[in-house]
Amino acid sequence: MIIEFPIEDTVKKRSSVRNYSDRQIEPEKINAIKRFVEELDNPFDKEVIFH
Repeated sequence: MIIEFPIEDTVKKRSSVRNYSDRQIEPEKINAIKRFVEELDNPFDKEVIFH
């Protein structure tokens, strides 16, 4: 694959847009996510923190 433009320029121009709702997440769902995250293995040997 031949790229005709600088990758650095593409990365700098990149944007990500997210929209969030003000709706609260039920405590049961938050606890389920926390339990799931606690059991994950990750390749970086770092603790996963859920905010």
